[in-house]
Amino acid sequence: MSGAFWTESLHSSLPPLKRRAANEMSVRNLTEMLWADTSEFAICKGDFQQLEQACRIALETAADAFSLRTAKQDEGHWKAWDGYCTVMHTNPMRPSVDPLLDRVGFLREVVLLVNALVFFMKTRKPRSKRDKVIQPQSAMNILLGANRILKQHFLSFIPLKALKLPLRGLMRKFIKDFGPTSLVPKRREPMTNGMIRSLSSLPVGFDLGPLKAHDPTSLAGKSWRAAVAVISSSGFRKAEMFSSNEETHFMSWLLVNWIIGGKGCADPTDEQLNSLGPGDYAVLTPPPSKSDQFNTVWGSLPIYLHFRDEPRNAAAALQQLALAVGPAFRCSATAHAVFVGNNRVPLTCSSMAAALYKAMCAVTGSSESAKLYTWHSFRSYLATALYAANVKPDTIQAMLRWQTEESLRAYRRLSRQMTTKHLESAAMAVVSSVQTANVPLYEEFQLFLAMQEMVDGMA
Repeated sequence: MSGAFWTESLHSSLPPLKRRAANEMSVRNLTEMLWADTSEFAICKGDFQQLEQACRIALETAADAFSLRTAKQDEGHWKAWDGYCTVMHTNPMRPSVDPLLDRVGFLREVVLLVNALVFFMKTRKPRSKRDKVIQPQSAMNILLGANRILKQHFLSFIPLKALKLPLRGLMRKFIKDFGPTSLVPKRREPMTNGMIRSLSSLPVGFDLGPLKAHDPTSLAGKSWRAAVAVISSSGFRKAEMFSSNEETHFMSWLLVNWIIGGKGCADPTDEQLNSLGPGDYAVLTPPPSKSDQFNTVWGSLPIYLHFRDEPRNAAAALQQLALAVGPAFRCSATAHAVFVGNNRVPLTCSSMAAALYKAMCAVTGSSESAKLYTWHSFRSYLATALYAANVKPDTIQAMLRWQTEESLRAYRRLSRQMTTKHLESAAMAVVSSVQTANVPLYEEFQLFLAMQEMVDGMA
């Protein structure tokens, strides 16, 4: 394969957005820069066209490092950054600066970036109508997005940790201006077991928006039941379940295996599926995800779903869906989607989000309350339910496929019942510990009082 042909194939396979990003930052400029290289290490000497192709490959390959969704967001981030630099009469393509050897240059970049945060907060429109300005971290996210664009072209801002103190200052002022809860993250609420039971047994004819009238016997109806059951037991993200865009990988039948009668089975027959009973399992391989884009962390760790003949059992719901689509569809070398509509087309994230909202309006009895629940609420539900069942935090983190404890802390909630139980237990606890500096007699006296209270309580 010639270099020219390979370059053309690569370029044509890239999404339009990424082709534009690569072209905008001028392959030509990089080519001319390297063409002027007269060192003994210069490349493609005497062949400008070959050098240009090589530069295009380098830039376009780097541009392909980020997901299409991130690329779309960063396109807007770069537009905001470029507009700010126009106001500041400076070049958006920032130079590398050594903070020690070029102190003036480093401080110039600090001033430019800090003022960018303030500029974005004053000019960017917040998502929520209730907010007057965007939060400081949202302004920082614009810089992070612009920096990703720079990195695609092997440039970068100064280390953004240099903005740590100014960012804290902006956050402190934000709370002063807008109140002590203004920076509290607005996350969706976790599902409850009662909600999940209701979603698993919607009445026939219930309007599911894009999924039309609910029919539990149809492919769409079986997909709905299986989706609710699987996400409740696996904690998958929405984009791991349903089709999002041409770049995402989501649940297909190639990622579904079975353990039947104690033996692994990749392509069971309908007869084998009908024989499922206690002790059998559906075994799911996690697709690439937001936190594991290349499936190098969780891809080798399967999810085991034990079979029970119950309405919300995930393995049972998958069994019924597998029988409905038939062996030719689920066993094909083509990665057919697990969750499909009646036309066997993959269900999309947008259509399933709309369908869940319709269902939650009925379940909660309020359109406003329904907005507090999304498909991500199942993920928060599983973390919270496992925590309530006294599952160890590191086990919950592994089961939900989080790479950091920060995510676990964000989505694992303490229920009213758990809080009450812990506080009541604390009220009955004996506390007699003191610091070493206060040990003489004090500790003995406190211990005496504690023991006396315990004796009185027992009496």
